[in-house]
Amino acid sequence: MSYIYIAPLKDKSAFKVGKSTTPSKRIQHLSKFYDFDMDDITLMYCGDENGAYTLESVLHAVLREHQKIKEFEGGTEFFDFYHYNNAIQLLYDIADINNLTPEQLIVDFDIEPMGSFLDLTLSALGKRCAARRLELNLSQEYLANAAAVGHRTVQRLEAGSSVNTSCLLQIMQQLEMDCSLEPVKSNTRKRAS
Repeated sequence: MSYIYIAPLKDKSAFKVGKSTTPSKRIQHLSKFYDFDMDDITLMYCGDENGAYTLESVLHAVLREHQKIKEFEGGTEFFDFYHYNNAIQLLYDIADINNLTPEQLIVDFDIEPMGSFLDLTLSALGKRCAARRLELNLSQEYLANAAAVGHRTVQRLEAGSSVNTSCLLQIMQQLEMDCSLEPVKSNTRKRAS
């Protein structure tokens, strides 16, 4: 069992994107170094370590231009708070597409698993990319050529299969989705504050 968490600092200067098999313990440990807003930590069950690694890698890659290095343990996984809502929105988009709800993390509370996260992540990204491609009226072949990836890569992504992270980012950049994480027009739930 593995989880992805998004934990903002109380001063709203940055947020951390991380993965852990025991997120409550991980946050408690990191709280020795950082002052997290414990009421606003969002958590998603990822199934196994591969699911958590996949989502963490995508979030880190998309947010890397907004990285805010911190001094202590885990300090390379912090990002400018300005992009916090975009990261949260991606989790909610994945959940909405799959009729799930991200959980608010309650320290020392056992969170029930929500299903196979790797499949949810890939499916959600594929659906978002396909919707954006159609919105731009592009063919899969045209998008593949513009992104300098194979046509089969675009097909696999849109079908919810695994693709190389750099190929994913090239495709998202061609679709003008690279760092904005703007949601596809849908009826997404509003995040409780």
